[in-house]
Amino acid sequence: MSVKVDRKDRLLTVTWDRPPLNVLDIELLRDLDQILRGCAAETAVDVVLLQGRGQKAFSAGVDIKDHTKEKVPEMLDVVHGVIRQLLSLPQVTIAAVRGACLGGGCEVASVCDFIVASEESSFATPEILVGCYPPVALARFASLIGYHRAAEMILTGRRFGAREAQAMGLINRVFADGEFERGVQSLL
Repeated sequence: MSVKVDRKDRLLTVTWDRPPLNVLDIELLRDLDQILRGCAAETAVDVVLLQGRGQKAFSAGVDIKDHTKEKVPEMLDVVHGVIRQLLSLPQVTIAAVRGACLGGGCEVASVCDFIVASEESSFATPEILVGCYPPVALARFASLIGYHRAAEMILTGRRFGAREAQAMGLINRVFADGEFERGVQSLL
């Protein structure tokens, strides 16, 4: 299993580990969906923290190998299942972003209650560069960051640095690299 769960008091930390860029494949997304389903019934947990292992990437998105004609229906089903689970969780959700937060990874982060990022983080929905659209971004980003910023993200695939993402309202807080852990802890 490429998803690790740690519980400490009323905090549940979910960490995915698919080096080097924590790409989300169908198997990992199934595991994450199952974890989130169990979490929904966990009354002793108040906060769910989501993160990718390491500092290189929260997630560089959904595995391109799962974007084939044969796999797309299943891939979309599991991605949307995770999104629905996160949106319906009774707990507060926090995406702790270090490094790249791209495509489906950015969409997963966007449905959390809080998104905090280290200064070197970047955010993008680059699906347009491979000929497709990011479905969750299409449905949600205009209401989160405004129509024009959403259109820019979705239609150009441009990367936004953490400070710019904060300024446009995509993320809540940015912490200096050396202060990231302390910053995350301040929300718990």
